[in-house]
Amino acid sequence: SFGTVPFLDYKHFALRTFFPESGGFTHIFTEDMHNRDATDKNESLTALDALICNKSFLVTVIHTLEKQKNFSVKDRCLFASFLTIALQTKLVYLTSILEVLTRDLMEQSSNMQPKLMLRRTESVVEKLLTNWMSVCLSGFLRETVGEPFYLLVTTLNQKINKGPVDVITCKALYTLNEDWLLWQVPEFSTVALNVVFEKIPENESADVCRNISVNVLDCDTIGQAKEKIFQAFLSKNGSPYGLQLNEIGLE
Repeated sequence: SFGTVPFLDYKHFALRTFFPESGGFTHIFTEDMHNRDATDKNESLTALDALICNKSFLVTVIHTLEKQKNFSVKDRCLFASFLTIALQTKLVYLTSILEVLTRDLMEQSSNMQPKLMLRRTESVVEKLLTNWMSVCLSGFLRETVGEPFYLLVTTLNQKINKGPVDVITCKALYTLNEDWLLWQVPEFSTVALNVVFEKIPENESADVCRNISVNVLDCDTIGQAKEKIFQAFLSKNGSPYGLQLNEIGLE
């Protein structure tokens, strides 16, 4: 049993892609990222939007910023992500900006080796490119490859969890990577648990299944057992349990 594929809506998909390490920015985008009412913009925002849509101005600003010594890699990535959000409804224009910036990047003396280009995300154009690809691939991921890829990952995780996993080193008995193989394997056996969820979060529907059968190993830690219980809850009900691991106890 795999459960429902947990696709993110476009807004949360974009935020996690553009700001993977900056969860604090998510509260900024409270409105729909697709349907912004132009009449709500004040004159300053309208003027700024006009400047951003000026190709010469935008390219000059990016080059000027990157010449600043205190404009760090993190700053470049954040700037590129905010710029992507501002231009995500103007992908043709964003593509033309990428073409100019990529050509400029190729002509830099430090990038004379084509094989070494785009290996790191250290410039505005590199982050813009990854964001642009994410925006363009979001529909393809959801409609075409998302489900089979999710099933593949879920199957691998289920196979790994059937054998011991060292909670400290994360090495496992059943793994495809020899570097992460658990060589010293203790004797283990499967324990079938009948789990009863006494507390269901308020945001869960009333028809949530409270009784779930879960297979764990006698060598699993409490945390590993909780993770398997949470995964079983997701597979059974099609939605994750509304609490975190550290918010529940086992009896």
